[in-house]
Parts: sequence; C-alpha cells; structure tokens
Amino acid sequence: MKFPIARRILRHGPTLSAFKLLLIAAISSRPRTQPVCRLFLRPFVHAGEIKIYYKLPRGRRLCAHIRLADLLSDFCSVLELAVGDCYHLDPQLRPDLIIDGGGNTGLFTLNALRLNPQARVLICEPVPRNIAQIEKHLALNGASAEIFPVCLGGSRRRITFYAREAHRGSFDHTLPYTSKFEVEVLTLDDLLTDSSATSILIKLDIEGMELETLRSFVRPVEREITVVGELHDHKANKSSLCEIFTAAGWTVKFYDETDPGSIFYATSSSTKSQCHF
Repeated sequence: MKFPIARRILRHGPTLSAFKLLLIAAISSRPRTQPVCRLFLRPFVHAGEIKIYYKLPRGRRLCAHIRLADLLSDFCSVLELAVGDCYHLDPQLRPDLIIDGGGNTGLFTLNALRLNPQARVLICEPVPRNIAQIEKHLALNGASAEIFPVCLGGSRRRITFYAREAHRGSFDHTLPYTSKFEVEVLTLDDLLTDSSATSILIKLDIEGMELETLRSFVRPVEREITVVGELHDHKANKSSLCEIFTAAGWTVKFYDETDPGSIFYATSSSTKSQCHF
C-alpha cells in the first residue's frame, strides 16, 4: 500500500470506515493482496456498494457509497473530497448559489453545502449511473440540488461524450472508451440566466473543457464569484487560463501543479473571501 495514502486515511482516526478504505487502497496498489482484501470487504458490501462515513473540518458527519463496479474511480473521488478536501474551500465563503460542473457522485456538492446549507445548488453531470449516485448521496445526507444531465462548454450544442471510468469521461475520441452517447452542452451563462444570486461558487472538473467554458463566461462583474477547478494539461494551458482571468480583473492561484494538471482557485474583483491553504 502507498504509505502517504494510508496516512491520509488514518489521519481521521481508526474508524470502521477507515478500515474499509485501507482495504480498497490495498486492492488498488497491491494486486497480490486483492483476494484477501476483497474477502475482508465482503461483509460490508450491500447491493454492490460499500458505505462509508466521513467528517470534514467544521462539518457534520457525511455518508457516501463506493460502488464495486466503479471501485477505483469512486475511491479516487473519496480520497480527493472526503479523506481530503482537494479544492480547499474557504470556510468563510457564503455562496447563495453553487454550481457543480462535473458532479461525478456529488461529493463536492456535499462539501460545499457545509459552507451554506441554504444555498441553491445546480449540478451538471452527463453520465446516467453517476446521476443515480448523486441522487442517492443527496438523499442519504438530507441535501437537495437540481441535477442537469448535461456538460458545460463555451457554446450551446450537442456533442459526443466518450465514457471511460466513472470519473474520466470526456469529448476526446482519441482515447480508449467503453461507450459513447450524445449530450447537450450548456454554458455557465445558461445556468445563471434566471439567477439573482449575489455570491456564487462554481466548481469545474470537466475534463479539458474548462478553457472554452471560462472564455465564454469570465468578464468584469459586480457579483462575488469564486471558481475552483482542475486545469488539464497544466503546463500547456496555465498561461491561457491566467489571461482569461487577469484580463477581466480576476485573481487566480494554482495549487498542486504538475504536468498532467493542477487545481486553480479564481475570484472576481468583487469577492472578499479568499482561499486559505
């Protein structure tokens, strides 16, 4: 097992959920241990899923399910958003509206709602089995959101979506894929057409569509807007993303910078709250 991952899991204490996650971590990193680890996991599997509980700083206990059919994808999401908090949201942030672009299984929405449980939430997620998991997670945690079976982009259109792992689909046809289907693309402005929100939190994990989505949206605004997300191909795209934000008078920071990708945190000039790492 990769010891940094084990330390991150155990940092939250020796709970039953941590034990389950350690077994899944061993399955993902130690192939020889898979039969034994799956045997130990078997009592915790119900309807093809493993239930875990977790608690983020300054938040109540939350519940999530890891699907056996998407074991490693869901485990990766749990590591990023339940064991960790990869977007490092400012606890002082108080959005009226939250847009979760690339909702996956809804864990970001659950995290963001801890900042303001009264906020309106819009989730964009094109993969049907992920939408079903979002609905389950919302119900388990007493949360609510509006779910749109769409992708985000720079213009309205229909486009072919190539499904891979549960958290790795995209519009790139050059990579191996398991299935494909047509999906509607909306812009951020489409989602905000009827919104009077004065403070907005937007998360973008949209597998390479972030630049075109932001080019069509970012401009000088009077509303407080915070955008967090994953920038794919960081080395090639960092300067372009910086230009989009700085030209509109926004502030942007980058974290966890690697060649494959990075996390960015951008705020409009009207936004008082900032990111605290």
